[in-house]
Amino acid sequence: IESSGVSSEKVTLTWTAPTEDGGSPIKYYTLEKRETSRLLWTILEEKVVDCHFVAHKLIQGNEYIFRVSAVNQYGSSEVSHSEAVKMVDKYGPPGPPAKPEVENIQGYSVTVVWRRPAEDGGSDITGYCVEKKEKNMMRWVRASKWSLAELSYEVNGLTKGMEYEFRVIAENKAGFGEPSEPSMPVITKIVAYVPGPPVNPRVTDTTKTTATLNWGKPLNDGGLEVTGYIIEHKKEGTEDWVKDTSSLLRITEFVVPELEMGAKYHFRISAVNAEGVGEAAETLELIEIVERAAEPGLELDIELRRTLVVRAGCSIRLFVPIKGRPAPAVTWTKEGGPVPRAVIDSTESFTMLLIPDSSRIDAGKYELTLENSAGKKIADINSQSSGLPWTSAKSQASQD
Repeated sequence: IESSGVSSEKVTLTWTAPTEDGGSPIKYYTLEKRETSRLLWTILEEKVVDCHFVAHKLIQGNEYIFRVSAVNQYGSSEVSHSEAVKMVDKYGPPGPPAKPEVENIQGYSVTVVWRRPAEDGGSDITGYCVEKKEKNMMRWVRASKWSLAELSYEVNGLTKGMEYEFRVIAENKAGFGEPSEPSMPVITKIVAYVPGPPVNPRVTDTTKTTATLNWGKPLNDGGLEVTGYIIEHKKEGTEDWVKDTSSLLRITEFVVPELEMGAKYHFRISAVNAEGVGEAAETLELIEIVERAAEPGLELDIELRRTLVVRAGCSIRLFVPIKGRPAPAVTWTKEGGPVPRAVIDSTESFTMLLIPDSSRIDAGKYELTLENSAGKKIADINSQSSGLPWTSAKSQASQD
């Protein structure tokens, strides 16, 4: 009997069939075992059909002898014996992995990459351990908390500007092997680049002499904070870009001034970080500088939405911010007619109605109307003798 594949608890036994079958086919084989320190044989397997068998559940460290006999219809043959077999693992720790390489060096992390050991010690590699040390120190420290199945590992928690070395140790059933050669020393540093182009640059409004630009932050900041933006424009038919910002702009909106009415322009925005100016993002179309009409609007603050109590002898002051392009015409009326006792002051951005010395005759229905070429906006005021509550504003589009 020959033995192979010996470990701490199993062995593979093989033999050849007898040259003479005794005139009757071999039906099966009977396997027995005994420890070398004992004389008693015990059945390992009574009926084995093939000429090999894997013996399991043996005792680690014990030494065994095995014997086999062939059986036909007339009985059992003489036995054949194996050599003594000691139940111990036939493998050792793995060899060292190849010298690791260090990639993706950042301020506080690196990625360590390595190749498998040339020798696995006779047992499959079950994992790896990565160790680190500062270049001027002697002690190696474990960098990975758990055994690693992959051939790379990102080491975090490093100190920026420090010089490090790394090594890798392989593990199999016998334990950890010898460590690899240390990697080349590397210094942790923040690798940064200029930022990418801003996202979706667009012109959201124009007047006779200005253009309002909006955009989004770059998808890639280059590894550093974006500190601002540079805005430029170029008139149709010219080659030179004109810078519109004298200093870095921190927000993502800008009104380009002093443009020529009726002319067409390209616009572009560049993001800036500590590494420099990134690639510019340009508006998709030529933009013509024209006055864009905007429907009138008004804004009622929280005080005007509450009931306004009118006390005899006190003044009523109603201040309403307004907007619209061109500037809307403002009309205040009461009960469908003019407001004779009121002082009205209106500009492009607000209108104010003032009644210096109010009385009961000032109760009634007031109406504020804003109108320009783009549309009309109306707000009603329903007053009582005790107050002037505001109702919600309503909008009416102009008829062309």
